[in-house]
Amino acid sequence: MIEHHRKHCVLHILPGESEQRLLDGRPVYEIPCAKADAFGNLITQAHVNDCVGPLVFINQDDWISVLVQFDELWLDPACDHVDIDIIAMQAVRFGMPVHFYDLKSNSFIERPLFKQDVKSIIDNLNEKDQLRKKTFNSFPSFNFCPDYSASSPLWCYGMIPYEELYLPYPLMRRMSHWIEEYDANDHGYDPFTKERENKEWQMWHKWFIQEGRNIYQTLKALLGNRVHTSLSELK
Repeated sequence: MIEHHRKHCVLHILPGESEQRLLDGRPVYEIPCAKADAFGNLITQAHVNDCVGPLVFINQDDWISVLVQFDELWLDPACDHVDIDIIAMQAVRFGMPVHFYDLKSNSFIERPLFKQDVKSIIDNLNEKDQLRKKTFNSFPSFNFCPDYSASSPLWCYGMIPYEELYLPYPLMRRMSHWIEEYDANDHGYDPFTKERENKEWQMWHKWFIQEGRNIYQTLKALLGNRVHTSLSELK
């Protein structure tokens, strides 16, 4: 059965303790989250970045790679995790709806979104954006190509993570969704070289190729000759 992931997807940050520990010598935080649909129904403990249950974030920038997988952010009013204001502001800057949603009462709650001074949050993110832009502009070229081992379809030497991409959020969201579809529906076969008789799969394959072409043309309009694709099907 062909899976389609283009559903309105909500990242719901739950109350609970955010624990700091060391991972490969680096400080990380585990933050309780869940994946929900647009009606507030919890789909599963979040499966983001191949983590099950509590999510692990290396630093604030990692939230970009998480947010591009979702359309909306809900914060439990009881959550008091580290950098929660940074997460919320990043979502706001991306144009994502951000709400407080109380899981106990199954209702939205009105309250100020930020606890810290907003200017300091914006200054923090502006500084990171400038570093991200500098890093992004340092790449000599980009290859647009999906791969099982990667969450991003842009490559230069290796996969370029979303936190190093200085691109419009809606475009990164489309790229993330395209990769999700690739991982979910080719079932170990290369969709660019394997044609199967299953009509449902063929319909998906037609959509997948066309969406890849559309994303590639959008990237070309933004990056010009710096971007290319090694896949003739997308040209």
